[in-house]
Amino acid sequence: MRKPKPKGNSAVAYVRVSTGRQVDEGNSIDNQIQRIRDYAKMRGLDLLSRNIVIEEGVSCGIPLFERRAGKLLLAKIKTREFQHLICLKIDRMFRITSYAIHKFEELETT
Repeated sequence: MRKPKPKGNSAVAYVRVSTGRQVDEGNSIDNQIQRIRDYAKMRGLDLLSRNIVIEEGVSCGIPLFERRAGKLLLAKIKTREFQHLICLKIDRMFRITSYAIHKFEELETT
């Protein structure tokens, strides 16, 4: 039996920065949050502050759902309250694109 799809345009977002160099390159937490908020607004998505998951100082070498904030993100996703997952760049979540695809497929069947 397939789980019901979420209603509305609710969104959850994930932001991550691991080094000071990333901050210097314009990928600070605040910069990512502002760009995600702008995107959500442009798309008419409902993104509450409590649904922006923030990860600081953690390498993308650690699999997403093994990170502290990644576990929180997964818990939010599993509630099925959200229709959209927003991240500024896929490299904020995953180091390897094929792993990202696999994880998204896995979430679809959860």
